[in-house]
Amino acid sequence: MQTDALLECFALQRGFMAMLREDGRFPDWPMDLSSKENQRKPQTFLWDTVREIAEASAALKNRPHRVLEEEFDRSEFLEEMGDAFAFFMEVLILAGFTEEDLVTEYKRKNAVVRQALVEKKR
Repeated sequence: MQTDALLECFALQRGFMAMLREDGRFPDWPMDLSSKENQRKPQTFLWDTVREIAEASAALKNRPHRVLEEEFDRSEFLEEMGDAFAFFMEVLILAGFTEEDLVTEYKRKNAVVRQALVEKKR
């Protein structure tokens, strides 16, 4: 995977959002999320993210109460996860976060949970 893949994904998403904004179907960003009114759009996208993840989960075909003979559809699963990722990026962009912000926070949190694991093993 290229190191700039995340940058490219965010750039593509911003471009798509700009197309929607030109058509009047999308708000300007970054949004001031201190008001309840401005929180509605990102909240909708968060729920869309959850819905797409639920659809990916359904593609797994794992039901504890019955045995399914269906094959796992890898492309369907990846498509739903890709949709979820798009909504996830939209929320971050609307809130004024960059891909660099996301990576920085991921690294910070990763260090925290790793340290907690080390301490638990002691």
